Amino acid sequence: MKGMLKGVAALALATMFAASSAQAQAKFGVAGTGLFSLESGGGSAFGGMGLVGFQKAESPIGFRVDGTVTHKGVTQILGTADITYAFKTAASSMFHPYLLAGGGVTHVPGATKPMAKAGVGFDYMMKSSLTLFGEATFDGFFYGGGSGMTKALQVNAGVKFGG
Repeated sequence: MKGMLKGVAALALATMFAASSAQAQAKFGVAGTGLFSLESGGGSAFGGMGLVGFQKAESPIGFRVDGTVTHKGVTQILGTADITYAFKTAASSMFHPYLLAGGGVTHVPGATKPMAKAGVGFDYMMKSSLTLFGEATFDGFFYGGGSGMTKALQVNAGVKFGG
């Protein structure tokens, strides 16, 4: 549990640092999540995600932190800090694809371990402050102790507000 608290504290500090950037626009979001194991006999778990992201209007590079909770037999909590890269699209376009990559921690009862993720997503602008989004990430969980790395596909679909 101490490790998870350290991870949450690190994410909070990173969020405050990103928020202090001049002219950064903040977006908050919520999503439904599916976490699909890529291991044989793995299975899937479902839950929700919350996020806060920061990006300067003129820059394709952004920063975000997100937290995910899934449940299937046991509750798993994921917390990550991510760098995003938004592809340049026409100003009139409502569709905006992006890449994201980051790292953080995963917690299941009795274990808090590091993780990394990378993936793709898109924003679909509904109104100036409302955005639908979808994304898929490859997540790697580093359990160590001879267990090595466990892999999963995370799929999120939701809505972002602000910015």
